[in-house]
Amino acid sequence: GEVRARGRLGPWQPENPGQTSITGSYSFRQVNLGSVRGIGGVLSSEGKFHGPLSALEVDGSTDTPNFEVSTVAHPERLSARFHAVVNVTRGIVVLPSVNAKLGETAIGATGNIAPMPSQPGRTVSMDFLVLSGRIQDLLWLFMKSPHPPLAGITSFKAHATLPPGHERFLRKLIFEADFGIDDARFTKPETEQKVSQLSERARGDKEPPPDTAPVLSDLKGHVEARQGVAHLSNLSFTVPGAVAHLHGTYDLITKRVNLQGTVQTSVKLSETTPGVKSLLMKIIGTFKNNDRPGVPIPVSIVGTYPHPAYQIHPMQ
Repeated sequence: GEVRARGRLGPWQPENPGQTSITGSYSFRQVNLGSVRGIGGVLSSEGKFHGPLSALEVDGSTDTPNFEVSTVAHPERLSARFHAVVNVTRGIVVLPSVNAKLGETAIGATGNIAPMPSQPGRTVSMDFLVLSGRIQDLLWLFMKSPHPPLAGITSFKAHATLPPGHERFLRKLIFEADFGIDDARFTKPETEQKVSQLSERARGDKEPPPDTAPVLSDLKGHVEARQGVAHLSNLSFTVPGAVAHLHGTYDLITKRVNLQGTVQTSVKLSETTPGVKSLLMKIIGTFKNNDRPGVPIPVSIVGTYPHPAYQIHPMQ
């Protein structure tokens, strides 16, 4: 990119250059984010700065109308206002306050960009907080499907680290978060229909729930991502009549899914609707000793998104 700055430097402090004062304004245009392998977009930024070179305070804004993960190529607008403290003499940036917006989701962040011992380059370390954001804005960056697979309101607290190096962005990224999603709906009609059928059958209903009823609620869990693989734990969600608890992995690069867990229904297995009862009886075999509400039924979701296999396993 191209930096233009105007201002005043000095008086120079020869014995301690870091105490030399500087004040002014800047613009940073046509910044090619593709130089960071794995992401893309063209960023622009402008702002003002003042203070000594060892603790230069910068207040500015950025705008990237086409920010994307390059392997996915789903661009979204990413904008931010920030306050930073820069140690020009050591190449360290501290970010006490970042207020960003990805699509329609507001993101609060703090962090720093600094060298690490015995490692060339700079490492980015950030903490994020989202309250009542849109999960579809976040999923759109990472999913190759024509539409984000899930829509709903999300809140999460996360920590992300991006070390230097030439690996792809998703391989380098280290990410950990606790998240919750409410009033969620699958955007793919076939998936929405399958979950709706699971809900009605789990309740023993012959009629599907009204269209206005949310299919998923209280979806929450913990995720840790390293080397392009997301490890999910304490993952749970509720549909009317059933509660699911899952754990496993999702490969952000190959889209491979491997989730294991249980589903508990609110009625006896023998009281579910005929289609699911017949299916479960064939798979589970003898279930008489477990034919009571709330018995955990082992399930798995394996395969490659967007067409994984949903399986029910025999109860021990």
